[in-house]
Amino acid sequence: MLTLPRINLLPWREQARQQQRRIFMLRLFLTTLTGLLLTGVASLALWNQKTTLDAETARLTAENNRLSGTVAALPDARKQLDALQAHAAELDQIARQRSLGPILIDLMGRYTPEDVWLISVKLNGREAQIEAGGRNPLSAWHLARGLEQAPEVDFVRLQQIQTPETGTAEKSVDGVTFRIGLVIKPAIAAPPSIEREAL
Repeated sequence: MLTLPRINLLPWREQARQQQRRIFMLRLFLTTLTGLLLTGVASLALWNQKTTLDAETARLTAENNRLSGTVAALPDARKQLDALQAHAAELDQIARQRSLGPILIDLMGRYTPEDVWLISVKLNGREAQIEAGGRNPLSAWHLARGLEQAPEVDFVRLQQIQTPETGTAEKSVDGVTFRIGLVIKPAIAAPPSIEREAL
């Protein structure tokens, strides 16, 4: 019996598959690199903020000790102390917001499926807006479901899925784009409390 050689009649499919694999690996590499860079920048900013906050706390404590004996005699001293404490509260708020960046990056690293790529992440207080792309609408559901099961997350909502057929947003290269909103739990979002001496 004569055996005929096997000929690939559709080489473009193999080329397209290899092209998609290269694009995925490049996106994975860029996402990982971006995550590492963001983690480094966030850690550096957090360390810098902590140093500033520690110095501000020490200064406030010294100022509090100096003013504690003269508050009764100086009515303006109380106003100055209140302004300094309000400034310390603002610094606490800044430290709280900056400490969430590494937590959010860790969440995305743990729960992002392989067929999902990040487009943007916006952090506002405890709330985060994630815009990503995926191969199909199930990719969005898998990411939202994974984030919903994270112990650090208080609330997750899949806000929008756009396919190339809906046409209202930029078309994704391979499938859909979607947005997910989430809220990080208050206990996770709060930095370690700073004890201040009472008057």
